[in-house]
Parts: sequence; structure tokens; C-alpha cells
Amino acid sequence: STNKGFIKTEKVVNCTGAWAPYISEMVGVDCPLVPFRHAYVVTENIDGIQNMPNVRDHDLSVYLRLQGNGLSIGGYEPHPDMLPNGVAKDFAFGLYELDWDTFAFNIEHCMKRVPIIEET
Repeated sequence: STNKGFIKTEKVVNCTGAWAPYISEMVGVDCPLVPFRHAYVVTENIDGIQNMPNVRDHDLSVYLRLQGNGLSIGGYEPHPDMLPNGVAKDFAFGLYELDWDTFAFNIEHCMKRVPIIEET
């Protein structure tokens, strides 16, 4: 039941990300999901990157996206900082303090793909 009334359906697709366990709990289903912190940084301006496409390097587990005149760079660490207790029901997207020890993996790999990042 919702604040708009009762919904009857044969199937439900739960696309609620880190909040999926809370939604699944409403219908008595266990959702074995463990969210983790995802880090990225935005570089200073980099000349010559205008109109650069988004890049995802699966071999190095990194991505680069144009953000203004700089790059949003991040990746997927081999040992991410998991949140085994999930996120609060009222959590909205926010920023965590960057763990440079964990993020160093991504920076090193991004510099292999785009060497000028080392200078920004």
C-alpha cells in the first residue's frame, strides 16, 4: 500500500540502488546488497580536452568524463570501502572525505591513460 493507494502487480523491478534493501523489506524480500563509497575528483582546467568523449577503460578500471574544462576522474578500486550497514533511509547523495590511500589506485591508472593528469 502507498500514499496513493494499493498497487497490485505480478512483478516489481527494484532499481533503487543503495536503498534497495529498504524497498525489498516492504514486501518481505531479502536484498543482499552492500553499498560502497565511490570516489572521484575533478581536475583543474586542462587545455585541449574540449569535446573529449567519456572514456571508460575496463583494463585499468578507470573512467574520465568531461566536466567543464577539466576532467572528472574515478574508477573502481580492487578493495572498495564498503558500507556493510547500508545507508540511512533519508540519505541523499553527499560527499565523503576522500581516502587518498584507496584512491591512489585510480589516480595512478588515470595517469597511465591520460599522462597530463599528473601535471594538473
